[in-house]
Amino acid sequence: MYNEEFKKEYLQLIANTNTLEQRKNVFHILEKYEEFIGKDLYEFTREDLLELLQKLAINGESYDSMIRKRAVINDYREWCAQKQHVVVDAANIDSKTIREVIEQNSRYLTEVEIMSLAQKLENSCDKFLLLAPFYGIGAKDKTELLKLTAADFDLNSESITLYNGRTLKVPSHLCTLGIESANTYERFNRQDGRRFPLHGDGVIKAVRADALASRFLLKRRMDDISLALEQDITFYKITMSGVLHYTKLSMAVAHTNQIREIYLSEFFEQNVKERYGIHMACRTFLQKYGVLV
Repeated sequence: MYNEEFKKEYLQLIANTNTLEQRKNVFHILEKYEEFIGKDLYEFTREDLLELLQKLAINGESYDSMIRKRAVINDYREWCAQKQHVVVDAANIDSKTIREVIEQNSRYLTEVEIMSLAQKLENSCDKFLLLAPFYGIGAKDKTELLKLTAADFDLNSESITLYNGRTLKVPSHLCTLGIESANTYERFNRQDGRRFPLHGDGVIKAVRADALASRFLLKRRMDDISLALEQDITFYKITMSGVLHYTKLSMAVAHTNQIREIYLSEFFEQNVKERYGIHMACRTFLQKYGVLV
């Protein structure tokens, strides 16, 4: 944590364990931004805070997540003021401003763009992992990715049957990649040019024979993908790109605003919410992301 001793003093006042861990996590995430400009959060000007929000939005941070981070920052700055530290008056960043920042800076990917990125990757597993959240696999439950095997793919029907009973229609190229990944037992490391043996029968395999594929492994692989593509790639960003893609498909038959809202609501409830496990009504979704649709 940036200015660690000071932040530890602040964190000592938090009794609830869950709240404590959440705030520690926020400080760890924001640390690189503090280091970049050489300031503690309580020294941030309004321009600094807006730039921070812009970078979070570009990296695919959700509205709710940014609201939570803003709350932690505000609470920490208020505590600093009570401790008689010089807190820069940055004015409160309201929720409307955060929405505007997201709309202006969120860079979601089209299906063509994400396919183009996948072609730049060397390992079939990485290609699959990049595309899978776009089509809803792992969006509700990361275990869906971890338990996938070659037997779960049906090229004839272009579908995937997941461990929890969900069946998703997906493009044939995703099925082909999944089967290829399940039958691949070697991983190429672009950084040093070496190849590592892979272990297990799943689509997502571990490098060590005694290790199980885990959510931590998924995070590591996604970090590797970001490094290879030289851009920030997150599960959230890919998933939201897919949500917007499927929502836009429903717009193709709409000709007026009235038809648009009715059709979109039906499509959203029957397809998007189920595919991606989104816990919000269509109207709420449109309020948050309507500009992007």
